[in-house]
Amino acid sequence: MQQVDKPGFLASITQHIRDSMYEFGIMKQTDLEQEVLARLGMLEDEAKHNTVKRRIYDALSTFLALNILQKQDKTLYWRGFPGPETFNTSILSSPSVQTKEIVLKEESECDPNFLSEEFLNNASADDLNSKLEELNTEIQQIEQKINFYDFFLNKKPEEGEQMVKLPFTVCATRDQKSSVLLPQNCGQDTRKVGLVLGKEGVTLMRDEQIIASLVEDWQE
Repeated sequence: MQQVDKPGFLASITQHIRDSMYEFGIMKQTDLEQEVLARLGMLEDEAKHNTVKRRIYDALSTFLALNILQKQDKTLYWRGFPGPETFNTSILSSPSVQTKEIVLKEESECDPNFLSEEFLNNASADDLNSKLEELNTEIQQIEQKINFYDFFLNKKPEEGEQMVKLPFTVCATRDQKSSVLLPQNCGQDTRKVGLVLGKEGVTLMRDEQIIASLVEDWQE
């Protein structure tokens, strides 16, 4: 089990968010929080849930700012990393999953006992419940896929939608009392940001460093 105050904990949460969203493609934020807690082994440790959820919120802010994720009505949608095509799609539309679906479909079509009358007449209650669970899982996956594609096919740019402009820099610190003052205009192309920091270590990362770090972790 990881400690929430140890260095690297936020990075671990970021990796779990990335892996979960890439795998599922679309998730309610509450479901994502539960998934990350489970992957961290902290699902039963309710005393740390609020702290972990705050870290999840911090990490999600970066994903949303970089447009890797989109959020609408408390639902998160995976868009992907800028760069190679393999990072731009969720696992729902990846070639490996599509190939697996084709194989499963061919196997089910070739199986003479697949929900046949003979199978239904001779199947035990456990066999029927098992088959029902499989079908329910397939239905959920199909519905999830439909929602994923519908969101991006039907989504229209929101009027006045605000996006973070590149370049930008993220300031990370473990001191909760630290703060970042709002940017002040110092000329046509220059902005000044004031930082109020404690004695704890501070990490500054530019947008291209964040993307490079995420992609590098992905490829390892």
